Amino acid sequence: MRKLFSLIIMALSLQSCINETGSLSNQKKKDDNSPPRTEEDTTPPVAKFFNEILPSLMYRDHQEKQLSYFAIKNAMIKKTLSDRFHSKTPDSQNDHDQRITLASTTFKDCGHLDTYKTIASKIANCEKVNNLSYFWNGDKNGISGEGYWRLIQSEGTKVRFWQDDRTKLIWSHNIGTATWNLASGQEENLNACLALNTFSQDQISWRLPNRNEFLQADINGARFVLDQTRVSGYWTASIGTESANQAWMIVQNTGVLALTNINSKHNVRCIGIVLK
Repeated sequence: MRKLFSLIIMALSLQSCINETGSLSNQKKKDDNSPPRTEEDTTPPVAKFFNEILPSLMYRDHQEKQLSYFAIKNAMIKKTLSDRFHSKTPDSQNDHDQRITLASTTFKDCGHLDTYKTIASKIANCEKVNNLSYFWNGDKNGISGEGYWRLIQSEGTKVRFWQDDRTKLIWSHNIGTATWNLASGQEENLNACLALNTFSQDQISWRLPNRNEFLQADINGARFVLDQTRVSGYWTASIGTESANQAWMIVQNTGVLALTNINSKHNVRCIGIVLK
């Protein structure tokens, strides 16, 4: 009797193994026959989100409302994309910087008094004093994917601080020339950007922008907003890869980059991260 019972248990166990093997085999066949994954399946959620909201850099007619990459793609699939978007070839008559409306260069002093302690209050004062000129609208003034810029402080003709609405970084005026070590803060207790004492150190953290930050700002419209973009060049925080004695500088009105000896003197513009 015990022997019979043992045989029954062994038979049941064997059947269970066969069923599991068959199930795995069937699952494998099912997976092998499943359709290939689509782009929608493999795109990370964050990337999909940015694809849906990030303005396309495709050239467009002046004052034509921006569309996202996602909206451009769908319109092209449906063949409903306006010919005011230059989706095939550049328009030599319109796809150039001269078609872009520049920010004002004349402002009344604003946001500079001690009574304006927050960035929001400085912007509000600049709006009140300078009306709409305090705000540069890349959607209306640009011809590609430019962003929004807000004046947060102006004093005289040389002190200007703008905020890039996309990155929320504060961009300073040209603060003068320096070697790369001084501009980037390599020398102990010496950092050209720390000369910007208009704001307290616990309010804004200043530093030299790196190459990519300059290029991102250029996409957002910096060359049409910031002052003195036509000077010979600005230091970036990016060093060269072939020599430790070279760093990248950028000519802001063209976006041209060049490697330069770190002991030479070039213009300095700083960016600030708002802490409070």
